[in-house]
Amino acid sequence: MEVQKGQYHRLETIYHLLNSQKNVSANELIQLIEVTQMIEKYFTKEQLEKMKSQTDQFSAEEKEQMDNQWAQLVADIRLELEKNTPSEDPKVIELAKKWKRMTHQFTGGDQEIVKTAERFYWENPGNPMQNGVDRDLYQYIKEAISKI
Repeated sequence: MEVQKGQYHRLETIYHLLNSQKNVSANELIQLIEVTQMIEKYFTKEQLEKMKSQTDQFSAEEKEQMDNQWAQLVADIRLELEKNTPSEDPKVIELAKKWKRMTHQFTGGDQEIVKTAERFYWENPGNPMQNGVDRDLYQYIKEAISKI
């Protein structure tokens, strides 16, 4: 029964990942499956359930809006990073505050989930779930967050 639950959860995760992307190639599907398996190695069952319950409270429209807001936030941060704007600049600090708010929506404010996610992304650069967040961008926004 536990194996079936795990398989169901994996398929459900892949379904949501596929649903959030418009066109997915066979290669991207394989990468999504690999990432899903990696995620299960980092996050506890309880953490995964908590993140799922956090996102389940939003409608499909709200989730799409959040995805768009996240993409825009990452693009805005990337722009400031490329312009070499100091992380303590008021504009970057505002972006850091928005980052924290959006992260809180997904994690429910659970700092252990945040730490686990940080470790996952740090140890698995370039995975399909990074949504444009690379190490340089992440370090930059973390610096700004530390100044809030």
